[in-house]
Amino acid sequence: LAYDNALYKLSPKDETMVRINKDGPPIIQMFKLSSDEMSFVTGSGQILKVTYRQDLGRYKMLNYFRLPERTTVYHIRKDAEGDIWTMTDKCLYKNGKSFLYLPAYEYLTMDGQLFFGSSRGRIIRISKGVPEIIYTNVNSDIRIMRNIPGTKKIVIGSGPGGIYTLDTETLDVISDGSIPFYSGDLISKIDVNGNIWLFSRNGGLYNFNPQKNEILPFFNPLMQHGW
Repeated sequence: LAYDNALYKLSPKDETMVRINKDGPPIIQMFKLSSDEMSFVTGSGQILKVTYRQDLGRYKMLNYFRLPERTTVYHIRKDAEGDIWTMTDKCLYKNGKSFLYLPAYEYLTMDGQLFFGSSRGRIIRISKGVPEIIYTNVNSDIRIMRNIPGTKKIVIGSGPGGIYTLDTETLDVISDGSIPFYSGDLISKIDVNGNIWLFSRNGGLYNFNPQKNEILPFFNPLMQHGW
C-alpha cells in the first residue's frame, strides 16, 4: 500500500508493515498484472514494474518507462501473450512504447482479440497484433466494456452516453437505454453468475439484462449511496 509518499508491504499474518522505498516520488496508482507482478505509477510520471519472488520473499522494483507530463493513467493490464498495455488519456502503450496515439479507457479480451474503449465512440480492436479502429454511433467516450457470456456481443458505453450492445462480428450497435440516475462515470462489474452490474460512486445500482436489452434498477437508486 502507498501512504505519505512511501510504499509499504503489509503482512496480514502478523499485522506488520514494512517500508519498501525510502526515497523517490510518491506512488499514486497501483495495478496488479499477475499473481507476482505489479505496476506502480509515481507522481512524476514514472512507471515502475515490481516482481515478487515467493520462494525468497523479496520484491524487485525497476524503472519501466516514463510518461509525458500531465498524463492520466486509467489502467495497466497484462494480456495472455505477456504484453503489458498502459492505457492513458493521450496514448495506448504496449510494453512501455507508444502503440497508438488515441486515448484508451477500458480493456477487454474476447476470442484472442483485444478491445480498448476510446474517445468519441471509438473502439480499438487488435487482432494478431494489428490494430483496427471501430467507429460506433455512441456519442461519448467508451468507458464501459463487458462481454456478454455465451455471445459474441459486448456491452459498451458510459454514463452520459448511455449503454449499448456491440456485435463484434457484424459491428452492429444497439442502444439499450440510458441510466436515469448517475453521478460521474459509470463502473461495470460481472459477478460469478455472469450478471452485468452498472453503478456510480455516488449512488445507483443497475442490472443489465442482455436477453431483453434492458437496464433494471436494483433497489431504489435515489436511496443508495457509496457503491
